[in-house]
Amino acid sequence: MGCVSLQLLQLLLKASQDKRFVCEEAERTLIGMTTSISPQPMLQKLQPYVSHRNPRVRAKAAVCVYKSVSRLVSPFDMSVSLQ
Repeated sequence: MGCVSLQLLQLLLKASQDKRFVCEEAERTLIGMTTSISPQPMLQKLQPYVSHRNPRVRAKAAVCVYKSVSRLVSPFDMSVSLQ
């Protein structure tokens, strides 16, 4: 498991905590990661966590997957697929 994968796991676990401040900061960092790392490698890193045993971790991972996939698809492609 690489350094980014370990950090990603820790951020997902922290983002799913009940402590509001810790959760907000971890979510902010996760959003920063999903916008700064190119989508394809990020999706590969997120893949194991979409099926994590903790439902909150799965939910946070799903949000990150959504943000990464939305970066892959341009607005023009989305409008064509919606029609």
